[in-house]
Amino acid sequence: SEPAWVFGTTPAPAAEGASPLLVVENILILGIFFFVLFVVFALRELWLPALRKATCEKWNCSSLRNVYPIGWCAACFCPCCVERFHPPFRLRMAVQRGWHLRRPEMLTDMYCYVSASCGTNPQKTTSAQPVPSNFEAPVVWDDVIDLEVSIADDFIRIEVRDQNAPQESLEFIGEVDLPIAEFFFDMEGDFEEVQSLQNFTKRLLYKDKDAGELSLSLYATPRGRPLPPLVRGMD
Repeated sequence: SEPAWVFGTTPAPAAEGASPLLVVENILILGIFFFVLFVVFALRELWLPALRKATCEKWNCSSLRNVYPIGWCAACFCPCCVERFHPPFRLRMAVQRGWHLRRPEMLTDMYCYVSASCGTNPQKTTSAQPVPSNFEAPVVWDDVIDLEVSIADDFIRIEVRDQNAPQESLEFIGEVDLPIAEFFFDMEGDFEEVQSLQNFTKRLLYKDKDAGELSLSLYATPRGRPLPPLVRGMD
């Protein structure tokens, strides 16, 4: 064969084995990488809700999961990432009473209202009602909030706010999330007519501390079917 210099090339150097120090370095890098992944996954309950609240909940965009076959398949084949499948439906939430609401200011009268947000629905509220100064007496709303629930909606966020707060920073009283897949399958009745879950309570939280209780009833019908009238003067 022709010598290497005839073609203007030089012979390739002989292959050398990887340095032991380089092997150890690569193993350490991989170990640190997987350790960080493990810590992030283990602490997901701490950072995932805040991330979701700051991103997905503010986008108000439609989801491919709202396409019936895609939503059903996602729930069946990705149960670790997607909540249990539920059909789209109309929901009437009857907000009845509130007990032991947190008082940011003890010297001012409170006039509280309840707001609910879900998916692409605009935020909806009840009327504001006075909170009795007697801590044991409930505030009475007996008001309703209507929502259109889509397949991709996983929860309803309920907040209680004080309309009479002296400062905006004191307006927020507490909140609670209602997982849709949790309450939808606890409802009784025929979905083609109306299903209901009546007179149950949910605990409000403020910075992971108790902020009171809400008494609620829920009524669901398929989309296109009228919701049951619950308040005088409503259709």
